[in-house]
Amino acid sequence: MGDRAAIHSAFGQWWQLLEHADTDGDGQVSRAEFITVMEDRVTAPAHFETAVMAIADAVIRAADTNGDGVLSREEYVAMYQKLGVPEEQSGPAFERVDLDGNGVISHHEYRTAIVDFCLSTDPDAPGNYLLGPLGQPTA
Repeated sequence: MGDRAAIHSAFGQWWQLLEHADTDGDGQVSRAEFITVMEDRVTAPAHFETAVMAIADAVIRAADTNGDGVLSREEYVAMYQKLGVPEEQSGPAFERVDLDGNGVISHHEYRTAIVDFCLSTDPDAPGNYLLGPLGQPTA
């Protein structure tokens, strides 16, 4: 299976977990329903590897355009630029996610960042900077 197909498959599995989110049957998923389904079906230990980490694995393989098994700063920035995250944010994020400071993000470092991003309650955890610094919303 190619990287693109792997990403589609991983997201497909995630959406299958979320398909029962509308528990009151009103045709909408409220904030409370979304949080409940995320806790029960996505971030719960029984589902986290297949619901979240499968996506992370597929994304890092796709972003590693030169196939060397790690993400360079350029590959990392390019990946997030395609998602609309400017280099001004993804560049500093790269520095935080590169835990050993060797100038590349390993598969392990990226997976660690995803775990932080999804599960950590520490706002300073490196993975909470995965997309760049998250500021307070402006009024």
